[in-house]
Amino acid sequence: MVCPFSAIVGQEQIIDLPFNATEDMVLGGLDFEEVLQNGTRRF
Repeated sequence: MVCPFSAIVGQEQIIDLPFNATEDMVLGGLDFEEVLQNGTRRF
């Protein structure tokens, strides 16, 4: 059985990441200025 790749993936986006990508590189880091000024976490 052969089906197109889009049928398997659907509407999801595929992103190529390097093997050494860390969580901070992908999602961003914590906004330290916001934490120090207001005490709230912000990414």
